[in-house]
Order: sequence, then C-alpha cells, then structure tokens
Amino acid sequence: MRPRCLFFCIFLHIHGTVTSYFITPSLYRQKVGQGRRSALIRFNTEQADAPDTDVVERPIEICTLNLKAADGTVTEDTYEIDACEILELDELPDYARAEITGESRVLFRVPENDMEFFLEKEFVTLSELVQCSNEHGFLVDSDLVGHVEGIGELNVEGVVATKKQKFHIHFGAGRLGLGLVVPAIYASGIPFAVLQRPKPKWAEIFSEGPGYVDIKVNDRIVAPGLARVSTSGKEIPYTEYPPRSLVCCGSLEDPIALDLLARATSMSCSLGAAMGKVLSPLKELLPELEPDEQPVLYACENDHNAVMRLKKELEGTVAVVDCMVDRICTGREINADSIRIDAEPWTGSIVAQDPTVTESRRLPFSKSVATAPSSELEAEYYSERKFSLVNGMHTVIAFMTLARQYDNQVLQEYILLKYKFMTISQQREVRAWITARVAELVEKYGMDNLKKWHGFEDDGEVYDYLLEWGLFVQNERFSRTDDVVSRVLGGGVANRWLTRLRPTQAWLEKRFESREAAAENGGISDGSFDNDVVAAAFRHAGFHPTDVYIAEETVRDICGDLVRQGRKFCTRGIEITNKELIEQQRKLGGKSNSPLVAKALAEAHDQEYSSRLSIRKEAQMDRPVAVLFNFDGTLGDTELVAMKVLYWELAPFFSECSDKDCDDFVRLVYDDLGTSRERERAFTNMCQACDKHREARNLEPISKAFTTIAGKLPTKRRRYINNARRSLGLPALEVANQRYNSLEQMQRSETMIAVIAKAVPTCHCNDMLESLKTMDVTCAIATATNYRDRHVSIDAAGLRRYFSYRSVHSPPTDGASKDSAYMQAVQWSEAQPLDCIALESSVEGVISALGSGVALVLGYVGASHVPIECRETHAQKLMQLEGETPDCDNIPGAAMVIDDLRDMPAITAYFANSNSRLEASNRGEIYDPAAIVSELASICEGTVYLPY
Repeated sequence: MRPRCLFFCIFLHIHGTVTSYFITPSLYRQKVGQGRRSALIRFNTEQADAPDTDVVERPIEICTLNLKAADGTVTEDTYEIDACEILELDELPDYARAEITGESRVLFRVPENDMEFFLEKEFVTLSELVQCSNEHGFLVDSDLVGHVEGIGELNVEGVVATKKQKFHIHFGAGRLGLGLVVPAIYASGIPFAVLQRPKPKWAEIFSEGPGYVDIKVNDRIVAPGLARVSTSGKEIPYTEYPPRSLVCCGSLEDPIALDLLARATSMSCSLGAAMGKVLSPLKELLPELEPDEQPVLYACENDHNAVMRLKKELEGTVAVVDCMVDRICTGREINADSIRIDAEPWTGSIVAQDPTVTESRRLPFSKSVATAPSSELEAEYYSERKFSLVNGMHTVIAFMTLARQYDNQVLQEYILLKYKFMTISQQREVRAWITARVAELVEKYGMDNLKKWHGFEDDGEVYDYLLEWGLFVQNERFSRTDDVVSRVLGGGVANRWLTRLRPTQAWLEKRFESREAAAENGGISDGSFDNDVVAAAFRHAGFHPTDVYIAEETVRDICGDLVRQGRKFCTRGIEITNKELIEQQRKLGGKSNSPLVAKALAEAHDQEYSSRLSIRKEAQMDRPVAVLFNFDGTLGDTELVAMKVLYWELAPFFSECSDKDCDDFVRLVYDDLGTSRERERAFTNMCQACDKHREARNLEPISKAFTTIAGKLPTKRRRYINNARRSLGLPALEVANQRYNSLEQMQRSETMIAVIAKAVPTCHCNDMLESLKTMDVTCAIATATNYRDRHVSIDAAGLRRYFSYRSVHSPPTDGASKDSAYMQAVQWSEAQPLDCIALESSVEGVISALGSGVALVLGYVGASHVPIECRETHAQKLMQLEGETPDCDNIPGAAMVIDDLRDMPAITAYFANSNSRLEASNRGEIYDPAAIVSELASICEGTVYLPY
C-alpha cells in the first residue's frame, strides 16, 4: 500500500497566472467530510436546527476527468471534470461499490491511460484522487472540489484565493429548462443554482422547509440533490453555497439573488415570454465591463427575436448568446422531493450561436449536448437544420395525421403518426419530405461547407449523414414518444402551413420552373444542371436510380399532395389547437394526464396495431415467419474484438508487437479460421508454436513465464501492451497475471470481458430489426455462447428491445437435452421449421441450422471482422461445407450469402409468400430453397454471393 500523501494541491488560475496552494490532510478531511447537509446549514444559518431529512439513499454521481485546462489547451498535469452522470449502484464494479458511503456518493472516473497511477482503478474517491495525483505530480482543479462541496471562500490556513470559482445561474424551472438545460449544466460538473419565481405551486414546496429536490426526466434522475432555498424576504449573510440549489426568490433585487449574481461566472435562461421582464433589471444590477470580462448569458429560448431585443438591452453589462435548443418536453410534475419532466428519450441539443463569445470560454453545458460552431454561417446551419428536419418535419407529420384522422364533428386530440408504424407508402412520403429539406440545406450552405463542418470527403457522405439524421429524428425521437397535433401546431395551423409546409414545396416548384425555362431557351441556365449537387440528393435518396430530375419531380409531386391536402385545415385552427385543451393539459400536470389525450392514445395504439397488419400486407406477408440469428458476427459486431484479445494476450511472449502486426494477425486468423470455436482451438496451437520459438531463444515456456512476464518486459513495451489492453476494456497485464492461473484461463475470461465491454450492433442491424419488428416477424437468437454471458452482450449492444430473455437460446450445459440452440429457437417461435429463416456468420452455425430443419439458411459476411477482400472466400465456405467438418460432406451449405442486413426484410417478405415453399408444405415434402435463390438475389441491394 502506498503511503498517504501529506498535501492536497489545488490548482488555481489567478489573472492569467498559476498558483498552487496546499491543504494538510486533516484540513482536507475536515472540508470534504462535512457532507451535503452541513453545506445547507452553512448556506442558511436559520436552518441549522432543521432535522436531517437526507436519509434516503442517494444516487451515485460519476465525474469523468480529463487533462484539459480551462482555456481548452491540453496540459499534462491538471485534472478537471469533463462530464458528470448518474449511475445505479449495481452498475459499478465491486471495488467501486465498496467506496460508496452515506457521506460521499461521488466517484471520479480517471482517464484510461492514467489508470496505472490509481492502482488500475477506473473509479476513485476524491481522497484517492488527491492522494494519487499528488504522488505522481498531477494537480487537481479547485473547481472540481466545488462540484462536491459547493462555492465559498477557500479555507486554506489563512490564504484567500483570488480566483473566482466557476458558478452558473439558470433562470426558470419550466419544462425545457429542467428537461434540457439543467441536466446539461449538471453534466458539465459546474456548480449551479436554478432561480424560480414564487408561483403558487413553487411556493407550496418551498414552504415545507429545507430539503433536497431531484430533477428527473422520464423517471430517471438527471440532476440529483438540489438544495431547496427560499429567501422568505429576509436578508441573511451567505458565505458558502451548496453545489446545486433551487432558489425561490421574488425578484433579482432580493439579497440572495444579488449575492448569486455577484458570484456567477455564467448564466442561462429558458423563461419563454417572461424573459424580457425577468432579466431586464440585470442592466442596472450588474456593472458595465469590457466585452471579454462580461458574464455570458446563454439564452436557451425558442423566440430568437426576443433574444436579440434582450441582447441589445443588456449591451455593456452581459454578453447575451442566442442558443438553438432542441428537445421535446411535454409535461412537468412538481413535488417536494422531486420534479419530473416528461420528454423524448433523446437527450437533446444546445447550439451556441455566437462564435466570437464561445471560442474563448468553456460552455457551461455537457459536451454531449452542447455545440460551439466555429463561424456564424456554421451556427446558422445548425439552427436551420434543426428548424427544417425537426420543427419542419414535426409539422409534416402533424398535417399527415390530420389528413388521415381529422373529424370535424368531434372535439378531440390527435396523436401524431409514428414513422415506425406507418405503412410503406406513408414512410415513402416522409422520406420525400426529408429529402427535399436536405436538398434545400445543400443549396443554401454549399456542399464544400457541409463537408468541412462534418469532416467528410465526398458528397455521398453528406447526403447519407443528413438523410440518416432525418430518419433518426423520425425513428428515435418522434416514434418514441406520444405527441399531439394541438401542441405541434400550437402556433397556429395556418401559420405553420404557410411558414413550415408551403415554403419547401414552393422551393421545389421554383426549381422546376427554372429547368423548364432553361429547356425552352434551348440550353441550361445558371446553376449548371449537368452537375447539380442539389438534384443529386433526390437520386441518392432512391427516388430514381439514374435520372436526378425524375427523382426530384417525384419528390415534388409527393410534397405537393400534402400541401394541397393541408390547406383545408387552415380554416379549422380553432378546433384543431383548441386553447381549452391546452389549458386543461397544463392544469392536469401535462398532456399525459388529460382525459382527451388518454382517449386519443388508446385509439392510436389500436391504429398502430392495424398499421402493423397493413405493413405486413403491403410487404406480401400473407403467412407469418420466424427469423433466427446467430449473435457474434451477425447481430453483434464482436468477433474483431475477440481476435484482438487473442493477439494482445500472446503479445507479451512475442519478440516484438505492434498495432500493424495485430491487424495482419486478425486477417490471417480470420482467413484460416473464421469461427469462435475454431479460434479457441487455434489459440492452443499458437501457444504451442510460440513456445517452440521461445525454446529456440532459451526462454521459459508460456506456462512458466505467465505470472512473471509483465515484470520482465521493458517499461515502454509493457505500457504499449497495457494501452492496447485498456482499449479493449481489459486490466493491465500485471494485474491480469495475478488474477488468472494460466494464459488459457485468461483468454477464455478476457474474451468475454472485452466482448461485453465493446459490444456494438453490426452495420444496419437496428434498421433491419426495426423493420422486421414492424412486419410482425418473430425474431430469436441461437448462439453457442454461454447463456448468461450472451444476455450481457445483448444488453451492451443495445438490442434488448428486440429480444426478450426467452427469445435467446444456447446449447444446454447439463447434457439433459440434445436439442441444439436452433432447435430450441424453432420450438420457442412456435413456427414450423418450414416457416423459418436462419442468418449465420459461421460454418458451425450453418450446419446447426440445417440440422434443425430450418427451411432457408443464409450466410452473412458484413461484420467488421471480415476484411472486404476475404468476404467472397468466407462466403464460399458457408455455402460449400465439404471438408469443413468430418460429418458434413453430404450436407448442403447456406443457400446464399449477403453482406447488407438491410436486405433481410425484403428477403423475409418474399420468402413468406413463396408459392414453391407453400406447395412443398402442402405435399409434406422437404423444401429446397434453391428454387427461389435467384429471385431473392434480384431484390437485394447489397452484394450477394451465390453457390454457383
């Protein structure tokens, strides 16, 4: 055990200089051991005798650290908070859970490359961070202590720090503020206070006295333990503030508000129409300063004209930055111990629109949510992209909903259609509108700018990115929450038709008229239609395979139909956006509590079920089928990770190693082997080969050198290997050598550890599974991997929503049953083997699926571990099994092999309605899939490998 360090070093920037202060261990323990309740007592001395109500187990805060200084430059010796998040206790490793106590529920995640300085721990307490940092010459930013202890004078043996600690004020506790802005502030690690006016509901919870409030979004805590603070009209001296607080004050002239403003280094607001009235007094309350010394107010508002007026009004005292904000927040429930916000699952986006202010200052928001563009044009682009592909497409969906559901005889709410449950023709209509809006962005901002801003090299990448972003909004945002037409069109039906629907169609009409005029004049006018990157977007989106203008005109016609249908609703605005309905929702605490919304939701769910049946009918799904998948290398992109683990576990015993050698090793292993079981057998063979080379150099065999090899390696090489191991989620070599008895044991255990840590879906896996789910296709997993480990990998890859625990099947380990995983999967699906498709990436899996009687067995070679140049070779192995195993010479292989999972829905639909399959079933004959292979290949967009 290393000796406890004697000093805690605090790193401060003071007017551009660097000063270090030292705290003795006793003072350090006294300061950080006071806990959250004492912070509140110091904050308001009249509450000192209040009972300790903080007895409920608090969530665990994880603060990720980096080595970037406050000015953004990279240093080598200063830790600061990069991001904060909330984890449940069971999400932490055992050693980290042991560190959690009632007084301290904050852990720090150290950078991966620095774990060796912290006894290979990823999570450490503040005291461990201080101790180990001091031992190894690192400093700790004083603002890091502020996140744990709050803001106040630094009590360092009589030394007063002149640096102003970071402290943020947010004005307004509305839905958008608490659903988007406050969680982003918390995640930045900067201490903050939320100021809210004493409206009746708020006054009620503050009247209950001291306590803490958790901010929850969709029942998940996103900002824990805000101390409830109320001035009650009394002037109380405040010397220290808790890290997070919710302050109820009547005006900015209240003493506590004035004190907070004096301490604030940044501010934000989401006040809506009240913004000007609430914040105008800042002009008189704050001193005039030079531009680079003014506090920044990030205006997270939807009314950008009002923000510009406030910016002009506060000029000279506050630098107002207009921010584009994007998250759908639909409800708020206020309680004494928690405030719950109903919002879409996506965490949202904040884009600061003034590069001249933000380039020299750290944004007080999480980096995963906030963006600081490098130019005004880029900032405008992000704002326009949001307005077009989010707000604009919301309007499109609202009018599509009205076109299909509006009933002028009934006052009711209309739940927005969801892309996931639309018919194929409706989805095509949505994609047409997305494509038109993407083309507008390309024309307005230029292809060269878009490539630069997104880091792309060719036009196709830009089209793909923007089209996929538009579909992401539909699938992962709009389709995952229930929203109502009255909210989306709340600004006025006619207004939304005129400003968000009609302009896109008018733009398409103008382009068409320009081409017509050019044709009449006998040539091409300005814009050079021969190289029209705007028109190319329509072809790229698939509205015509070759002709860009036929593709564009197809989109123009689709958009024009909705604009014409939508016009009739412009005179029905009162019925559609009835203000009484909106007011009723607010009184009931959000739309989810409104009886009319509840009724509309029930009807919408029934419609979604009917839509599924309609999609099946459009896809010719007359007969249900089941699709059975292997996991590793088919759904989960895990094989490449497993092969890299194999290399880096052998690397300490090689004479030399490198990343390039690892890549060559992976290619060689896959070309020769290709399955997990064969890989394990090969590992033993390679260990034996390595031992022969070591013997020739008079070195110990692996079995004897295993426990001591880490200490014998040169320091530089050991660190190189440890960095590679950490990138795979594995501990340092010296730790692993003590944990396992042999290299073989380590290989089996660490392969699964790495696969679990790095599991991601294969390319287009989610798109495929979502389509199959919409088509009501039963999906199951048949895997040779241990049942429990496979479930962990499924969760890690984010595929749990598609596969219940009962849909995952592994070979029995007790020998009681001889059914293979595929036999179990067929039985669970309740489908006949003749109605099943299997998709496999390994020879063993193909053999198992065929042996279980599955009618159509397909191969897959599109995962990242299969080099492109090796795909055809492996495809042939999957289709021609002769010689692959001793007993498979007479077994046919996979019917064909694909490399793009997006082809599976079309294959499934065709297979379901195949006459030859149905005729074989009626005759009781074994089905030969060769009869439809040519047809299946013809409907695939990706590469298809055939056995002939």
